[in-house]
Amino acid sequence: MVVPTTEITVSCARASRHLLEIEVRTPGLLAGAHDFAMPVWTPGSYLVREYSRHVEDVTAQDETGRELPWTKVTKNRWRVELDRDATVVLRYHVYCRDLTVRTNHVDEQRSYWNGAATYIVSRDRFDAPIAIYVHPLEGQLVHTSLPHDPDRDRAWLARTIDDACDAPFVCSNAPVERFEALGVEHVCVLDGTPTDEASTKALLDELEACVHAAANVFDGKLPYERYHFFVFADRGGSGGLEHADSCVIHLPRSWFRDDKKRLDRIGLFAHEHFHAWNVKRIRPVGLATFDYENENYTPDLWLSEGFTSYYQELVPMLAGLYTREETLNRIAKNVVAVEGIPGRHYLSVAESSFDAWIKLYRQDENTKNQCVSYYDKGAFVAFALDVLIQSASGGERSLDDVMRGLWADFQERGAGQSRELVLRLVNEHAGRDLTEEFELLIDGRQDAPIDAWIAQLGLTVERPHGESIATLDIKTKTVDGCLEVASVDRDGVGASIGLSPGDELLAIDGERLRASEWDSSLEGQWRPQQHVEVLVARRGIVTTLRGALGEKRKGDAKMIERNAAQRWR
Repeated sequence: MVVPTTEITVSCARASRHLLEIEVRTPGLLAGAHDFAMPVWTPGSYLVREYSRHVEDVTAQDETGRELPWTKVTKNRWRVELDRDATVVLRYHVYCRDLTVRTNHVDEQRSYWNGAATYIVSRDRFDAPIAIYVHPLEGQLVHTSLPHDPDRDRAWLARTIDDACDAPFVCSNAPVERFEALGVEHVCVLDGTPTDEASTKALLDELEACVHAAANVFDGKLPYERYHFFVFADRGGSGGLEHADSCVIHLPRSWFRDDKKRLDRIGLFAHEHFHAWNVKRIRPVGLATFDYENENYTPDLWLSEGFTSYYQELVPMLAGLYTREETLNRIAKNVVAVEGIPGRHYLSVAESSFDAWIKLYRQDENTKNQCVSYYDKGAFVAFALDVLIQSASGGERSLDDVMRGLWADFQERGAGQSRELVLRLVNEHAGRDLTEEFELLIDGRQDAPIDAWIAQLGLTVERPHGESIATLDIKTKTVDGCLEVASVDRDGVGASIGLSPGDELLAIDGERLRASEWDSSLEGQWRPQQHVEVLVARRGIVTTLRGALGEKRKGDAKMIERNAAQRWR
């Protein structure tokens, strides 16, 4: 039986004010100074989020109700002074009105929180058991992946702060659906999703199929005893966050009704669920254990997120939810997308992983020029290695065998899988040394010869080759009704003629530009290579820039399969 050394009580009584009322009771503390700390980030979301900025009304007492002196010593630490051995009772409020997968949102409809954004725990008790008591609004159910304490009402048990931060809570009256897969119960808390029977059944069928397919990539078994899908659907957000025994999905409600978004929706669910193996159990060395008060650096997020992004395409295909053609076309689009990122020549995918905290999670107008996503480039790497292994092994082996090897290593040694292990498994299953290709993909800033590699399996990426249209190689946005440059490709024509982010586009060759007509006017009124005058306003000063327009092709990337001695998967 787990005996908690910290007891946390969460009350939702002030949900209408977007507040959680928290009490943290820590018995058995010796006389002296004790630091209580709140995490600054959530595993899986690599940005210091400064959760403590939402904490207010902190008080400290002992078990008799006597006020205890405390001092805030850092942004996320509170120091309590004890003149004798005592139980410390820390009370505070957390403001919660940020509905994302890594923050908190509390109102009359739901109370949803993540542990890292909520709990302040004695720094000496991070590795000790924690009991969490929850008082929801009347009539609301409590959902979490933590095991329930059989001896106490409305109490759940976490073995350490890791468990507490890895198990979000949802208190609501949202519909709850369940299905069983491979003998394991899966609970779906569906907040805002379509409630008609057909939509619900379709979602559950998709999830069950993905669960089976993902398990078959590994050993055909599930790594958890029960699993929760926490789904929030509304007008806005899109994203997900993985946990060992659950995931949180936040997506637009329209994705359930728009056939064009069906594949994206399925891929998002498949991605987060696949993390139950890759990231929550298989983890790079730098993330084997967590420091919740500082950045945790690793050059290997291409494995954690990139490989998972590749399998978010494969798993639905293996589940029969994507056609083979749909899967290959989505892979082709990612290949072309990576080729279109100028930053790929200035940052390797390993460097991008290491700098996640300051680059990919802090994107600005210049991110695409100096950075490449370890999601997209990592999926490119996974596809390339999959192709190389299949080619070298005569189709007998694939990247699946590498994933099984990583899983076996986790089961034997626990988390902390190294880059060297990945390379050893790649070479083992390819049957030849792929070190040069591996290092090019992971450490290289130059383009890999992907076309030559995939040709061995009869594959060809067909890049967009439709109508030729003019381009300035920029992204635009509308600001107060004005057409403004959002970003400029560092080697594009916009950069060559002097355009800068923040420029207001006024006219081309004297023709007034309107934000609502920008795309169609550029395509229809000017030609590639045509020399033009671009009138812009920069910091309130109107100026004229001159140069030739660039060229791009309309259409989508596709993957073409041709007859070959070997066949991809």
